[in-house]
Amino acid sequence: METRLILLSMLCAAIPLAAQERTIPLSGVKNPVMTAHVNGKPAPLPDGAKVSAGKDGIRMDYVFASAGHDACMVEFPVDQGSFSALTVELSVSGPGHRPFVVLTDKNGEKHYFSLVNTRNIAAQALKKAGKHTLSIPVPVRNEHPGEKFAFRWGGDDNQTIDFPVQSVRLGLNDSPDEFQGTGWIVFHSISFR
Repeated sequence: METRLILLSMLCAAIPLAAQERTIPLSGVKNPVMTAHVNGKPAPLPDGAKVSAGKDGIRMDYVFASAGHDACMVEFPVDQGSFSALTVELSVSGPGHRPFVVLTDKNGEKHYFSLVNTRNIAAQALKKAGKHTLSIPVPVRNEHPGEKFAFRWGGDDNQTIDFPVQSVRLGLNDSPDEFQGTGWIVFHSISFR
């Protein structure tokens, strides 16, 4: 009998447990900080752009003001240990723009990922208005040959996500860059697994 119990415990120990998932409802984020890029550079928020946190999550009313590359983003702190994928639930007022996430690791290095899992930039644009659930893999090594500075910057510059992640920045790039106009996006939740 004792041999069977030992064998059973060894088998149970050999079976990998499912990865733990942590979901953060973004309705609980206090004082989210919104920033903007206008014509490819960090800039003050354009008139009419604003952020609010409410029962549905974090809402950004955005203004893409220039005929160049514009983006809006909201940042909030987290303390997230190791993970290999994430999921973001969001709603948008219209199609055509590209959602993204930037993860800041414990050494201050920032790692950019499109929330639409393709390297084809044109295909990263959302195809319809409304609610979306977007899941992506998050490789620990954030290497993008030929695009060294577009996908990571700052910190220790080791091209590796050093856990825990200290902050998350969720955002939206205009697409095409020539687009000028307004809209809104609500980030409902983010899950790590």
